[in-house]
Amino acid sequence: MAGRDNLRVPTPDEARANGRKGGRASGRSRRAKRDMRETFRELLDMPMRPGGMTGFGSMEGAEGKNMTVGEAIAMTMLRAAVEGDVRAAEFVRDTSGQRPSQSVEVKAPARDAADAFMALLDEVRAEATDGDG
Repeated sequence: MAGRDNLRVPTPDEARANGRKGGRASGRSRRAKRDMRETFRELLDMPMRPGGMTGFGSMEGAEGKNMTVGEAIAMTMLRAAVEGDVRAAEFVRDTSGQRPSQSVEVKAPARDAADAFMALLDEVRAEATDGDG
């Protein structure tokens, strides 16, 4: 049964140890994501035919090479993207760090924005009072 008897607050040393574990796990995760992003960037710069300057040489030259699992996944997704799979192309784009911005920043003088907001607020108040009668 839940209650005060079941609650346990870690000691400062335990909290520090748990924080250290989290920091190490975060570092591993960030390195793995960075490695996948770099793999995709390298693969995206690779020429379609032999004669390139990348580690694999070309997509054709990558066949039969000893790749990591991440590189093999990246190559599979890249091939699917080249063949026209839009979802694979989005995956490659996003994973390689080329995702378009999802936010819009609006810049306007503060005085103009405040005046426009007040005018809008007055309109909403006027509509609210008109609807009551």
